[in-house]
Amino acid sequence: MGDNKEDRKIQIKLERHLWPDEIEEIRQKKRKKQNTILLAILIVFAISSSLLIGVILGMNTKADEFNTENEQFNRFATIYQTLLEDWYFINDIDDPESTLIDRAIDGMIGTDLDLHTDYMTPEEVEYFAQSIDMGFTGIGIQYQIIDDGILVERIYKDAPADQAGLEPGDIIIEIDGKSVTGWDSDKLVSEVQGEAGTVVNVTYIRQKETFMVDITRAIVENSVYGEIIDYNIGYIQIFQFSSAAPEEVEKYLIYFKDNNVDKLIIDLRDDGGGYLTSLIGVASLFLDEGDPILIQEYTDKTAETSFATGGNYENFTNIIILGNENSASASEAFIGCMRDNGEAIFVGVTTYGKSTVQVPVYFADGSALKYSKALWLTPKRIAIDKVGLEPDVFVELHPVLGMPIIELSEGEFYQYDQVDENIAIAQNCLDFLGYEVERNDGYFDQSTKTALIEFQKDYDLKPSGIMDGDVTSLLCSEVIRQWSTDTDRYDTQKAKALELLNE
Repeated sequence: MGDNKEDRKIQIKLERHLWPDEIEEIRQKKRKKQNTILLAILIVFAISSSLLIGVILGMNTKADEFNTENEQFNRFATIYQTLLEDWYFINDIDDPESTLIDRAIDGMIGTDLDLHTDYMTPEEVEYFAQSIDMGFTGIGIQYQIIDDGILVERIYKDAPADQAGLEPGDIIIEIDGKSVTGWDSDKLVSEVQGEAGTVVNVTYIRQKETFMVDITRAIVENSVYGEIIDYNIGYIQIFQFSSAAPEEVEKYLIYFKDNNVDKLIIDLRDDGGGYLTSLIGVASLFLDEGDPILIQEYTDKTAETSFATGGNYENFTNIIILGNENSASASEAFIGCMRDNGEAIFVGVTTYGKSTVQVPVYFADGSALKYSKALWLTPKRIAIDKVGLEPDVFVELHPVLGMPIIELSEGEFYQYDQVDENIAIAQNCLDFLGYEVERNDGYFDQSTKTALIEFQKDYDLKPSGIMDGDVTSLLCSEVIRQWSTDTDRYDTQKAKALELLNE
């Protein structure tokens, strides 16, 4: 099972942790709960945290510049010591020395200037590295916590859950005989993760039928997936620019070359970024040696250009890259360098818009400061921070795939002649699933009631025409299940890519 924080987002790719900077950014942008039904049939989410320079720095020696003669630092030290010695509430804090320092650091960083600079505890550092490299021991699913249980949004290919027969849209209700009702993400991870080779028993519901299966835990590492989808068209999905991504991508490129594949789709939807070294490694598989990949601008306005080192695979005559609003950082840099060097066409929607480069500074206790070191530009010096990259060919998915999940409280329901945003989401779910609705603006009209009754009949629910928690839970899970099991039917962006390649 992946290490999802309870960011309450459904994505059908591989979910990633949302760190405090990302959570604050989402709050500022949307100002409401965003339990998305699909974010490109991705997981984390979610947006990756960084285009990270993959180097380990030692202890920050800049602190040595502060001494007892520094008036500003003395002020901080006096406040710190006073609170430790005389603050009435100090005994209410566990480990007060570390807690006060952590709070001071958080206040110093803030979020008003840079949402991507963050101080991480040792535990957060571990999760951060694991989330980028997408390696963990578990069963290999992406999930969403809902009122009814744990909604499976994606299964990692060949992971234990995949081998055991779980499918997207399944709702897990028990783990080892214990109900998951009321569990948060940390509780779920602690129960499901464990040593490789051990067994966890999972009870789940699929279309109102209950199943139970034993799943053997294993190490799950999967940041790239590929297949031949037509006789001469290859497909690669990069979930994350992990440290292993260049090697994983090359594995598929060799396979494609051996099978005379000369056209390629690279899917970066919901790829939130990763390591700078990985970006250079992957780009170098396609670009000629010496081609520019990105330009980094530093505080002193000096600039440094990263260049491709390879150009190993020239058998592709056409390359299409898919991206969406959750393609960020390293994935945006990859799109930019491939397009600027004339190697690819970008299909989809405007990307996230994150072009800062983060550097980690690690401390002796295992904590770290992740701070923005530079701003990057595309080879043609295009700045994309906070604006994103616009596609060459604009194609949207069905709107329901970016809508919040409906979560109704016990006893809450909607019926004919009411108006609410949850009704609009349900109308879009019904439309996606093939039921005829005349409007999707949140007004519960007669066509919505008729479509809802048909849905209830098809799924053996009481045909009341009333939208309650059972109905909305099933609606959302069916959207996820049908998208995941019959993606080609609904994926208009991928269909456009195939159309362009076949032209």
